[in-house]
Amino acid sequence: MRKIYDITNLQAFPDKSVTFALDTHILLWTFYSRCAITKACQRATYPEFIKKVISNGNRLVVTTLHLNEMLHFIEKNECDIYNNLKGTRLSLKKFRRLPEQRLLVQHEITLILKQLASIPGIDIHASTIRPAIIDAFAQTYASHGCDFFDYYLLDLCEHSRLAVVSDDVDFICNHSEIDLFTANTQILLKAAESAHDPCNAGADANPHT
Repeated sequence: MRKIYDITNLQAFPDKSVTFALDTHILLWTFYSRCAITKACQRATYPEFIKKVISNGNRLVVTTLHLNEMLHFIEKNECDIYNNLKGTRLSLKKFRRLPEQRLLVQHEITLILKQLASIPGIDIHASTIRPAIIDAFAQTYASHGCDFFDYYLLDLCEHSRLAVVSDDVDFICNHSEIDLFTANTQILLKAAESAHDPCNAGADANPHT
């Protein structure tokens, strides 16, 4: 990781040349109103940061792979909401057979896709899953700490020189040369510790830079 930024304490907002890629949770917390919230930063900090990114004129990148993950999460979450309200235990397959619920899910996902499409200059990146990246993910699985969605995003960001917005602690457990923008205190503490570790002399991991 090249540099980690604390989005709650940015001394200066990145200039317009910085392009931000969003992971799936950031998409959900920003655009899906029925997403379960467990931390205050999920409801306010990340959505407000994304608004600033858009108003500042920075470009956003969202991959079709992460849109796929987001859509699956929404469908599953709507099934969980239904089961909790009705006291049922429908499987996702049975939930899909309920016409009124399909309309509800359709409304949620089309609303989010319209919001994304309305963002000026957004890049919906068509993900290409090459055999080589699957093999690299498998061969280094014990060392990088990521699932495939995170691994793919890190690889894209590294090769396309994108910064990433994420709350996922797995993003610090890798050696990618990318900038990470986060409000996750665990990540920020690890970055601060790394910056003061003599073994990491020269590493730029100041969360408040």
